Amino acid sequence: MLSKFFTRIYFALSGFKNNVKSLSKSDLLDDDGYVVLKTNINDIEEVFNRISYLFEGGFDKDEIQHLIGMIGRLALMESVKANYNVYYNQELMGLLIIVHMDELLSPSVYFLSEEKLTRKIQLTIETLTDPESLFFQ
Repeated sequence: MLSKFFTRIYFALSGFKNNVKSLSKSDLLDDDGYVVLKTNINDIEEVFNRISYLFEGGFDKDEIQHLIGMIGRLALMESVKANYNVYYNQELMGLLIIVHMDELLSPSVYFLSEEKLTRKIQLTIETLTDPESLFFQ
């Protein structure tokens, strides 16, 4: 079951990367990175609010509430993904967020994007959480 989950993550990232690359002539996701956060479902809104400030324009409250609503409806071992095109330091970047409910009320949140953005996401959410709950590559 775990290999099936990671296969879905790989295909989601591959398709998302191709879609974002089609928006620009440059290779927007050449330097991929990801951050995995294991958190309590009650802390998800604060995490999204904090990382929203990294982007020009940020996420609006409706986007955050929609994502939280999708996460709240997840059953155990289900996943949801959301694709965003964001501007970080005046560069267009793709951001893929995958949430997998691998434990009741404690989802794993995957942030996949260019390495420079995922490093900034990591630094931002480290202020909210225990660093042991993060994985970065």
